[in-house]
Amino acid sequence: MEPRAPGRPAARLPIGTTSVTHDLGVYRRSVGMLLASLVARTPGLAHGVLLSSEGMPLSTSSGLPSERAEQLASIGAGLLSLADGAGRSMSSGATHQVVVEMAEGVLMAAPMADQLQLVLLATRECDREQLGYEIRGFAATIGPLLDNEGSPR
Repeated sequence: MEPRAPGRPAARLPIGTTSVTHDLGVYRRSVGMLLASLVARTPGLAHGVLLSSEGMPLSTSSGLPSERAEQLASIGAGLLSLADGAGRSMSSGATHQVVVEMAEGVLMAAPMADQLQLVLLATRECDREQLGYEIRGFAATIGPLLDNEGSPR
């Protein structure tokens, strides 16, 4: 927190929070708004989840029930882990994204930073080039919010 000006009371955090938990809450709200904007402006994109590399959902798009968000996060983390393992064993480098085409939709997973991943669920009619473009833009937007380990600044 900033030092207080003379004669002004110190700013107070909500009861039960520290500056670290308060900063994390602000970060999650900011990322949540960015994720909501990504879903809203991308035709055919139904849901998105930003997750930790361990598969824990950190932020989800609105309208996605928490149990479905956890499932989508686990699926995305698993797919990225498999792709990373394949890249290492075949000496073909780091994973940029994983795309799964299904009868009624597309699932796309991509690493965002060392500790973050993004999983998106879209209709099969969605423009995949635009989706890829939007993912790169999202990564560039959240990058400045993170330190070198992928944690909130």
